[in-house]
Amino acid sequence: MAQQQRDRAEELKDKLEDIQRDAGELTGRLSFREQQERINIGERHLTEARDQLARLRGRGYRWRPDLEEKQGKADKLLPGIRKELLGASERAARDLRPRIDELVREVREIAKRGSPLKQEPAIRALDGEKDGLDRALDEAEGKLKALVDPFKLPVEQLQAALKDLHWTLDQFEAASFKVQPEESPLAVASATWEDAPGGPQKGLMLLTDHRVRFEQKEEVTTKTTFFFFSAEKKLVQELRIDEPVGHLAASDDSTRGWVMKDQLLTFGWAAAAKCPKKTTFKVEGDAKSWDEVVESLRSGDLERHRYQGALPETDAVGIPVEWPEKCQTCGAGLTPPVKGQGVLTCGYCGQNHDVKLGTG
Repeated sequence: MAQQQRDRAEELKDKLEDIQRDAGELTGRLSFREQQERINIGERHLTEARDQLARLRGRGYRWRPDLEEKQGKADKLLPGIRKELLGASERAARDLRPRIDELVREVREIAKRGSPLKQEPAIRALDGEKDGLDRALDEAEGKLKALVDPFKLPVEQLQAALKDLHWTLDQFEAASFKVQPEESPLAVASATWEDAPGGPQKGLMLLTDHRVRFEQKEEVTTKTTFFFFSAEKKLVQELRIDEPVGHLAASDDSTRGWVMKDQLLTFGWAAAAKCPKKTTFKVEGDAKSWDEVVESLRSGDLERHRYQGALPETDAVGIPVEWPEKCQTCGAGLTPPVKGQGVLTCGYCGQNHDVKLGTG
């Protein structure tokens, strides 16, 4: 019995020490540093996003005017949210500090009285008050987080979008082809051309406002040595599909599988296209979103999403193109080019004629 009393007293002593330690942590939480730091980080990210957006435009990305809108909205939100956060955190600290100070004072008083067994009801009450204050601080922090989120989350989304778009331009710069001067890079997706002649090919689907391309980019085995269980490989990077937008007759998205669904994008091509009449790609990402981009490209609705700000001095986007009305060899009339077409071929003699940039 005496041992049980000693064990019980030791348990209550430890409980009182835990309450005293936790009360000190509650006092530290009254500064609400986490939410203050979140908005500071958000401000730094906004500055970085502003620089990245300027660099994106300087690299010639001519789409998504909503990026400037998002940046401008975040710029306007920041001062008000910072002021509101400061006021709300000060009010929360003012409301909770007296209760925490009282908890600290009572813990010290009980500790001075000795005999934890005699103070058990008071210790239990203090433990309940400590838990209540902990919940109150959690609630206050949740409200402060709700104030910061409308600023910080859109900034993070803007940063992520800019990172993806810079990656898109990186892929165009590293491609095995060069875009035409009047072309504007639009989107890139890692993809597998499933029904390619000779078997599936992995690579990139690259869209501009004028052309649809698929570039095979993968390591292929050239030689296998079974004795040493080794293989020779080489990197294949070659343009397999390069068609004007005007040759794209249809696009359709679908999924395949039950759990990890493959995202499929199928293109139908006009008779003038040099690629197979139907091409199916397994794309990384959402095939439906890609189909919407392609349909917007085909219909011309995409032009509504062109950035209207200043262009780089070397940018030729928007300059009209010129082509001969008659064949320079036989004089036959030439059909005007479809969007993205760089060469006109005479239907009578087969002579090729370049489609050139105009004078602006």
